[in-house]
Amino acid sequence: MKEIKSNRCDFIIRIILIFVYQLSINIGHSQNITKEENFSLITQSSLNNIKKVDSLNELAWQYMRVDSNKASEYAILAKRISDSLLYIDGQITSIRRLGQIAFSKKNYDEAERINLELLDFEKKSGNTKEIAKTQSLLGEIYNKKENHIKSLAFSIESFENFKTHENFKQAASIANSIGVKYRTLGKFKKSIDYHLKSLEIRVKLNDSLEIASSYMTLGNYYTTLENYDKAAKYLKAAEFIYLKFNNINGLSIVYDNFGCNYLKTENIDLAIFYLEKSLLLKKQLKIEEKNLSIYNNLGAAYYKQERLEKALKYYKKSIRLTHGNVEKTMNFAEATSNIGHIYYKKKEYKKAVEYYLASLKELDRMDKPVPKLVTLKFLSKSFEKQNKYKEALKYSNQYQNVNDSLQKSYKTAVNFEDKYEAEKTEKLILEKNNEITEARLKNTLIKNEQQNQLIIGLFITLILLVLLFFVAYRVKSGKEKIKNLKKDKELKDQKITEILKNQELKSMSAMIQGEEKERQRIAQDLHDRLGSILSMVKIHFKSVEDYIKHLKTPHLEQYQKANQLLDNACNEVRAISHQMSSGVLSKFGLVAALEDLKETLISSNQIDVEFISHGLDSRLQNIIEIEVYRIVQELISNILKHSYAKEVTIQLIYNEENLNITVEDNGIGFNVEKNENKGIGLKNVEARIYKMSGELLIDSSINNGTTITINIPIKTNNYD
Repeated sequence: MKEIKSNRCDFIIRIILIFVYQLSINIGHSQNITKEENFSLITQSSLNNIKKVDSLNELAWQYMRVDSNKASEYAILAKRISDSLLYIDGQITSIRRLGQIAFSKKNYDEAERINLELLDFEKKSGNTKEIAKTQSLLGEIYNKKENHIKSLAFSIESFENFKTHENFKQAASIANSIGVKYRTLGKFKKSIDYHLKSLEIRVKLNDSLEIASSYMTLGNYYTTLENYDKAAKYLKAAEFIYLKFNNINGLSIVYDNFGCNYLKTENIDLAIFYLEKSLLLKKQLKIEEKNLSIYNNLGAAYYKQERLEKALKYYKKSIRLTHGNVEKTMNFAEATSNIGHIYYKKKEYKKAVEYYLASLKELDRMDKPVPKLVTLKFLSKSFEKQNKYKEALKYSNQYQNVNDSLQKSYKTAVNFEDKYEAEKTEKLILEKNNEITEARLKNTLIKNEQQNQLIIGLFITLILLVLLFFVAYRVKSGKEKIKNLKKDKELKDQKITEILKNQELKSMSAMIQGEEKERQRIAQDLHDRLGSILSMVKIHFKSVEDYIKHLKTPHLEQYQKANQLLDNACNEVRAISHQMSSGVLSKFGLVAALEDLKETLISSNQIDVEFISHGLDSRLQNIIEIEVYRIVQELISNILKHSYAKEVTIQLIYNEENLNITVEDNGIGFNVEKNENKGIGLKNVEARIYKMSGELLIDSSINNGTTITINIPIKTNNYD
């Protein structure tokens, strides 16, 4: 009987909802549309038409890169049907498609207008998840329009929104883009800050190839900042990851950057070695034309070695590959300018002028003042060498004008942050004023509507809502009570489980702390007491060696065997003492102790170990170093006992706030979900991490190895 009543109530609710929906449509649109349009709206408000909108938007996306005109037609039709259906998701998607199409067609004014309209629509509809995407695209649009202040403002807002909605992969990508924009403005510190934010997110996501990309970008930036040692460290870290994943494209770019780094430090032989290596990989991938700067870099390297003909060969090859390609004209401008330098050095000033003018033509078209400055300087000198002083003076004056313009731009960049904050404040005020204006306009329109129909509509709607509320309350109140009881029980069970787990971890932590002290005591006793006793016995053995020679052969052999056993006992005591209390750890720190552990494991011929450390240039607190060392020791012990692994990688990344530890092996793995797989070793590790308020993540599956990631916050207080 209860089920029959429930079904009747559900039926009544559905009828009421349909009636309310039809009533609201009639009231809202009866004054604004014709009969024909109303008929069209009714016929298109079926489920099929919503599917049609989704299909049209999908077709617009598919045709975007193939036929932009057709894509526009599909998006416009989807927008028209969505408007008639009041289908908000369809409206937003179709407007987004139109904005993307305008951007792909490089119609940036139209793309700006559409996306600003879309952003306003999304804010009003409360579609917060999509706002970040629109802000991101607006950032790119303003970047293309070279409005760097607006570009940064939208990109930073997009970054924060992606983080808020936990879309961390996209947030990392946007942070990287913001870093590039700050670099364009000469704000290298802020640029690196955002690249480090991107790296931090990617490390948390354990996205290896994106981590390598961040390392490579930072290496490139530090080369620009002339911090070549730091650049080399980041590039080495990127190379390690690309080698691990056999990513040939990534390696080709890393080697190109290595070449640039060594070129700047005048280590020309190494620069040529890496540039040639990069070129070989690019030819292997058949993508040598995609990064033609490598030919210019090789030309520059041979130019520095005074091997002018070889340099000329690479510069001319660069020109041939860029010929007719508008997108690579900067490469053409650099190559022609560099060829000009070669002819200038060879004192062939007429040819030098020819190439300098070709370079200047492209630089003028692209509006690139910095390389233009160098070209103008040498163009003026080339004319001067030919005694053409009128032309020399002409280009010398142009050089001075460009230099003055650059100085002015630099002053503008210095005041960028103040302007950015001022524009941001102005934008907020304008948005507030717009909101007030819109609110007033809405109030005026409401007053102009026919009051009678509105009152009748509201009265009917109110009665139906009261009825709906009453029926729904009667039907669902019982269900809600059961749900709440179940929820309370689940919460209580969860709290009890959490309390038990925390208690277990606290007990384990106390036990480990006691065990650590006991280790130190036993190690000290072994070394000071038993070691001393064995040393005294050895001295007594030595004192009677002169008399032993006169003993008979069997007795002599027994003596020698006893002496050998005594030596073995001394060595064994020393080894146990060393293992229980690592001397390397206390004297030289965590990195040295792990390097020592690595060498010990490799020398055992049981397993191949790779150890990488980044950022640990100074010592940590002693207790932290001991805990981390014991954690790694325990994990390695587990690997040797259970995993059958041939290779293991230990990685430490330290960034002043957190210490990230990754231990990865290529063993047989295990099922993380099964609790029985957590032996005493892993429980010890959990207890140590709990003691330091850290986090533990185990990623493993059968026959796919195991990756254990640990994140420990480094605070000012001691972990006692």
